[in-house]
Amino acid sequence: MEVVPSLESYAGPNDKHTWLKWTMAALIAVLNGYAAVMMYASGEWVFALLDLLVVSVGLYVFMNKKTYAHRYIFPGVAGMVVFIIFPLAYTIGIAFTNYSGANLLSVEQARNYHLKKSYKVAGGEFDFTLLKGENNQYQLLLTQDGHHFVSPQLALMDNKARNLAVGQGT
Repeated sequence: MEVVPSLESYAGPNDKHTWLKWTMAALIAVLNGYAAVMMYASGEWVFALLDLLVVSVGLYVFMNKKTYAHRYIFPGVAGMVVFIIFPLAYTIGIAFTNYSGANLLSVEQARNYHLKKSYKVAGGEFDFTLLKGENNQYQLLLTQDGHHFVSPQLALMDNKARNLAVGQGT
């Protein structure tokens, strides 16, 4: 014969504050569900899964009378999982992925990203443009409130010089 757990096994029959206990548990579950959905929507599905797992086990441990003794050890175990085991596993997972800078953005996306930047100093923001001169010479044009500031001509390294600088060429 199968024993079906009743409400009494979760909150004793003589407990005057059963409604408060279940209301708090429901509130925690709803807020946690919302937080998990928001984490998942922002692309952080691993953190949403960790959050759901820890809070679900916590609700089970604190709401079930049969797991009363585990209430004292749960915070320590949850802390180890959240602050030691999960970061260790997540770091190992990232180590075997290809998250290097060359694989995050294409050259065109990186160029567009950097061209949208502005240079900030105490006097305000400067829009900048790189002007090409003759003989591989470049000038930096900074603009602020109709005022233009132009740098002297600069020689940028070509591919051969760049390869020599990092020790790749001959």
